[in-house]
Amino acid sequence: MLSAWGLRGDVSIEVISTNPRRFQRGNVVYAGGQALTIQQVRQVSGKVVLGLREVTTRDEAEALQGQMLDVPATDLLPLQADEYYHDQILGLRVHTSDGRDLGNVTEILTTGANDVYVATDGTREYLLPAIGEVIRAIDLDRGQMTVDPLPGLFD
Repeated sequence: MLSAWGLRGDVSIEVISTNPRRFQRGNVVYAGGQALTIQQVRQVSGKVVLGLREVTTRDEAEALQGQMLDVPATDLLPLQADEYYHDQILGLRVHTSDGRDLGNVTEILTTGANDVYVATDGTREYLLPAIGEVIRAIDLDRGQMTVDPLPGLFD
């Protein structure tokens, strides 16, 4: 997620990548379909701040606020079995193993222990810890996730 930082067009980002080389000088990332070249990377007060060649003013940085940074598919590292990128999980239809429809994954909360998937059915949000005891199956081809909520999870 991007937000403006300072007056010269820099942006701060929330890093969810586990690839430490993802944000190196010269790498290309995308925001809203726009290619952006990383010119500078620095840590400021626990945040990662990027200087982007194509973004030189605060107004340009603010126009990117709230967008996700994407990387070309060719730059993605292979994942282990049962590992997924966030963009693969977002939008999946969620059902319990007994057939109850919980809506779609609308957000992923990154916590210290594990991610938490937020499924919304239009009237209620369901918080689903991304652990094997809860997330029973993910079928990317069918666009769905099957879950077994822990006792008391939805109370």
